Amino acid sequence: MITTIIRYIGFSVVTLMGCVGTAQAALVNFEVTGNVVVVDASNIFNLSGGGTITASGVFDDSVLAAGGSGTIYFADPGNSISFNVGSKTYSDFDLVAEYMTLSSNVLTDLNYSSGDGEFDAYFTYFTGADGLYGEWDGASFTTSPVPVPAAVWLFGSGLLGLVGLARRRR
Repeated sequence: MITTIIRYIGFSVVTLMGCVGTAQAALVNFEVTGNVVVVDASNIFNLSGGGTITASGVFDDSVLAAGGSGTIYFADPGNSISFNVGSKTYSDFDLVAEYMTLSSNVLTDLNYSSGDGEFDAYFTYFTGADGLYGEWDGASFTTSPVPVPAAVWLFGSGLLGLVGLARRRR
């Protein structure tokens, strides 16, 4: 009975490892910087001309073609974005049309609206309250893979240990 269970676990591990190895999609962290061109001296963001803002988040890269081109919709599961605009952060929004488009891993379009009119992003620029205007630096777009949690590796090594133990008992 135990041998059958361990064989089943071993088969499951091998199957799982095969599936994981062939998966093409991965979650990717990203960040892009925007340069503030103009803003009123006293503004709700505590920014000044020449300052920077950032947009960062996570997306599933399965929508990107070879070469890093495609459109990421933030309403899709697993995708997220937030904006750090001086002293304010925007992350709660209506996920209907928020998206970004990449061409060869360079940001070419970012569409977002805060819903309260304080901050909006269109194409390669952004606007906001108190005369805020700036441009996204598409070349500053950076990505890094989202790491696999240690628990997954620990679970997998434990299952492999059980398979080894079963083979040793034979």
